[in-house]
Amino acid sequence: MREVEQVILHFDLSHLGHLPADQEFTLHALGKRMTLVRHNDTTRREHAQRNRALAAMPEEHLQRLTHFAETVELPADAVGFHWVGYPSSRPGAVSDEIAVVFQHVPAAAVRRAVRAMRRDAGLAVPHVLAHYGVTEVAPYADDEALHVDASNTINYIQTALTMIMQHPEIGTLVPELHYRIGQQLVVKQPTFTQLWQYLSTHPAEGNDPWYENTYVMDPNGNVMSPDPNLTDKDGQPVVWPKATVNGQQVSVIPQHKLSDDLSTVLKPVVQQVGVAVKQQPW
Repeated sequence: MREVEQVILHFDLSHLGHLPADQEFTLHALGKRMTLVRHNDTTRREHAQRNRALAAMPEEHLQRLTHFAETVELPADAVGFHWVGYPSSRPGAVSDEIAVVFQHVPAAAVRRAVRAMRRDAGLAVPHVLAHYGVTEVAPYADDEALHVDASNTINYIQTALTMIMQHPEIGTLVPELHYRIGQQLVVKQPTFTQLWQYLSTHPAEGNDPWYENTYVMDPNGNVMSPDPNLTDKDGQPVVWPKATVNGQQVSVIPQHKLSDDLSTVLKPVVQQVGVAVKQQPW
């Protein structure tokens, strides 16, 4: 059986403030789905009492946390890939829209990374906290626990980071190195700031979204139909979404296709981080 750890995740979905106040968001993790709970002043204060990262945030930034999910099981032995979605309002969309995509690093690996960063280059405030106005923490603070708690705070910057970490010359399956590359190299690039700002200002519902909610097609624009004999992890037939193509309902493979403008914004970040990774003795 897979080794898992149970965490509480906190989400900043303020970049989706144009959606209805009662909009539901669904977390997809380890093959399970969970509806996020909306934060309020009371829940934020309660969680800040046992989460060092939330406790370190100035009140005006703490208010930006919009949702949370408790008792979430995530891999404790590997870097995990997870996402939060919500129903699409786009005509022709065949899958949920993306609220955030993120990669989770197990707590033990975060702690190992923190010890290595402290040894090699001095330890900085976790990037997500710096984004929320935290410039320093108390010298007596448990910096390992602080980084672990901060890593469970998810926002649109995590989506940008996850994109960069998919590149084969940047990303790694070694959890502690994955965390170090993100904290020490990726987020330090000015072009990375431009990337996450682009994502936050080009939502799915806008006139120029950062991705197209579509389905897989061949180079000639024909539907690439899924194999009807594929089964899921439980051996059950996969239920594929359907789309109307040439007046007929057909099964399709969902695809979130990145926009050309996003690809342009991504390129310099990948180039700069790729060089930085190769220069690190670790």
